[in-house]
Amino acid sequence: MKELRRRFPDVSDADLRQVLAWPLELLKKYPGRFLSLHVKDEIKSEKGDMSGYESTVLGTGVIQVKEVLDTARKQNADTHFIIEQESYQGKSPIDSVKEDLEIMKKWGY
Repeated sequence: MKELRRRFPDVSDADLRQVLAWPLELLKKYPGRFLSLHVKDEIKSEKGDMSGYESTVLGTGVIQVKEVLDTARKQNADTHFIIEQESYQGKSPIDSVKEDLEIMKKWGY
């Protein structure tokens, strides 16, 4: 029980989906305990890791990224968000980062 009271210092929303639970469910179960989130979206892919998914531009995959961000920010205004993407679906990494950043700005982050 003591473990559940601790804050989670750093976690990836996609890792939560792969290992524990969908990130939104976990944020709601442990409100205010996330100091930073690696923000990542994923699509189903045969090229992906063992989970059958690979990262993609924010807002285009299966993770409810904006809702995860909004929930985390509501619970803790000091939560830090780190954009993470390792797969680019034929785009250059720089173009993908620019797209991710524009989406974050559009969402108010």
